[in-house]
Amino acid sequence: MRTHLRGHDVLIATGAGDDRIAPNANQDAKPIILLHGAGMDRTVWTLQCRKLAHVGFAPYAVDLPGHGGSAGEPLTSISEMAEWSHELMSALGHSTFAAVGHSMGGLVALEMMDQQQSQQHSPGHCLGAALVGVCDRLAVSPALLESAETAPAAAASMIVDWSFTGKKGGRVETPGVNAMAQGKQLIRAKGLRALAGDLKACAAYGELASHWPTHGKISLLLGSKDRMTPPKMAINIRKLAHEEHIFHAGHMVQAEAADDVRQALMRFLASLFPANPSS
Repeated sequence: MRTHLRGHDVLIATGAGDDRIAPNANQDAKPIILLHGAGMDRTVWTLQCRKLAHVGFAPYAVDLPGHGGSAGEPLTSISEMAEWSHELMSALGHSTFAAVGHSMGGLVALEMMDQQQSQQHSPGHCLGAALVGVCDRLAVSPALLESAETAPAAAASMIVDWSFTGKKGGRVETPGVNAMAQGKQLIRAKGLRALAGDLKACAAYGELASHWPTHGKISLLLGSKDRMTPPKMAINIRKLAHEEHIFHAGHMVQAEAADDVRQALMRFLASLFPANPSS
């Protein structure tokens, strides 16, 4: 589906077909915003979004500004991305929702809850967040950042090569899918313009623990073979999270452990909403 925010088109996958005005005809469907990582877009959530849309949720896998099919300039900080995401959910008519984010998107989901706690830039209420593929601090190596600025296609290849467990497409559960090739094509086709700024935003965000909210629930979904954000580098946030799941996967946890991630998300997200939810 398409909508408008701040004068620009926004492309959103709902798991029920992009031509649908609403992702779920059931007015009691639980609204979820799903946020992608650096240089990526909504399609990283395809395997989760479709399932969520058919089990009582109203998923909105969004393209952040300047990514995928969304117009406008890329936002330059995690705080700005969180403000934009709050505004989007409000514009879609949801005052209460949950957030799911992968890598950079996990920082955005966390920041949405932090802003809400400080009552800054928060028109809606985020009940909780699932952070996928994160660690205590999303540091970015100087070599990768330089590559993203001067040779973004090469940087995209570096990121994808380090995001999966194997050299032949990782452990993706969908037959015939080479997720590594798809990931490189995704960033090269749509994300090169935003990649360097996204990486800078991640590096500037600092320690996740310093943004940790005192309200709401947070779930961690990590990959045991993640070379980008390894669980051993998530010691502090693992102590703070309400729950954690560690799957046999690399950084692209939702692709390599798709079914396990779906099941964990459905249980966690269902626990956030009251028995008779309303948006």
